[in-house]
Amino acid sequence: MCMFTIHQPTIFPSCYLVARWMMSDKLVLIGDAKTTVWSTQYWIYVNHRLQKFGVPIVKSEGDVSVNDAKFAKPLRMIEKLSKTFKQEHRKSPYLTRVLEDISLVEAYSTLGVYSEDMLRKLFRDLEAKTELIVVGELGVPNDFATPTERLVEIGKKIGGTCYYTAMDAPEKYLDVGVMERNGIEVKYQDFRFRNSVGLNARCSILDLLALYSFEDCAKALKGLGV
Repeated sequence: MCMFTIHQPTIFPSCYLVARWMMSDKLVLIGDAKTTVWSTQYWIYVNHRLQKFGVPIVKSEGDVSVNDAKFAKPLRMIEKLSKTFKQEHRKSPYLTRVLEDISLVEAYSTLGVYSEDMLRKLFRDLEAKTELIVVGELGVPNDFATPTERLVEIGKKIGGTCYYTAMDAPEKYLDVGVMERNGIEVKYQDFRFRNSVGLNARCSILDLLALYSFEDCAKALKGLGV
């Protein structure tokens, strides 16, 4: 069986997303869709409660792809996030390396390139076996009639036989019947992360990385959500 999943380029992904990716044999980054989104959001702990942060994204004239979405005021975002982590995780043993990860954003201008590099680094650090694939490498167009039809084509291109996704995927975009008729099983992620390490599954991977060694982070994430 070859289990695969997909996701758009992102910044500081949540723990439950990273757990899903690490459980998959292959992760396909879908960044060629057009977007008018102005920001991407993530959650971190502030005063022991989850707080939503947004990274401003600006678009060029007209719609642009998610890959080409540009960071707006990245230095301001880095400064704000670093200050928050220094306050909230001042006693955390791995705070320094998280601050270094946050500062890496400064070297990038677009979301797509940053996300790919960030995920490859994260997979190396956690010794994940997941293969990261950018959809542009597959030659799969984005003009299919439905998202599921494109997903089937992606699955065929990479030899995927099982699609691993969130529980609400059928409500949002996924036609399970079409997947199954094309020989692709659908498997859903079950949220059990809170019980494992005491953090809410929605929190950013940064919180986990600040508190635990890479080895312990990988143990906490591996095998969760199945």
